[in-house]
Amino acid sequence: APDGSVIADNDDIATGTITDSQIENLELPVDGSYRIDIRSFDDGTGSTYTLYIGTNDVPMPTATPLPE
Repeated sequence: APDGSVIADNDDIATGTITDSQIENLELPVDGSYRIDIRSFDDGTGSTYTLYIGTNDVPMPTATPLPE
């Protein structure tokens, strides 16, 4: 978070089975800059990571009056 606190963390999706990490449905509490730390299991070095960031926002439809 912008104040330096940790707002989420994840080690494995399913411990020992699916070792990818995933955080879902995270709502950022305030506007600002956030830092994302990505590390290997034992904080080792030398690996490749892919980071996906998405949104579940669905735009609200705009009502259009029908002509009379």
